[in-house]
Amino acid sequence: MMCRAYDPEENIWILLPPPNIFRREFSIVAFHEQLFVIAGVNNDGESLKNVEVYNPLQNTWMSFPDLPILYYLTRAVILDDKIIVHENYNEGTRYLKVSSPVYWDEGAQIWKIIEESSPWYHVKRYSFLVFDNCRLVKDITAKNRRRWNKWERILPAKLQ
Repeated sequence: MMCRAYDPEENIWILLPPPNIFRREFSIVAFHEQLFVIAGVNNDGESLKNVEVYNPLQNTWMSFPDLPILYYLTRAVILDDKIIVHENYNEGTRYLKVSSPVYWDEGAQIWKIIEESSPWYHVKRYSFLVFDNCRLVKDITAKNRRRWNKWERILPAKLQ
């Protein structure tokens, strides 16, 4: 497994040390200036529960507590300053019963299972996309406003 980072000051890609455990099909999030590589599948095709954290100041990978639940299509998002891990849904799996999502409790230093009554429980139903480039947002908006684009209402209009 190879890791690289882009150095914008030098305009080059630099090689970083690889994580301690090889994996593919993992989820990765940046949280509090560190990278979290979450779960995935090893060389033998076995799903993983482990998590590793890259600290760029020390240029090292550290082990992190394992997830309490085994996910087959892991997805991680940052929401409300928490790492939330859940089963990644796609069109073929969205109606299947899957394991509960979990979140990292920084104070207790453990992964906690999200209860079904929590609004975070249904995080798997939402997509997150961060736009931090105003030109990109303007370009997408302009392309979607073209008169030949046909839009249809997803939800019924309220009749009064």
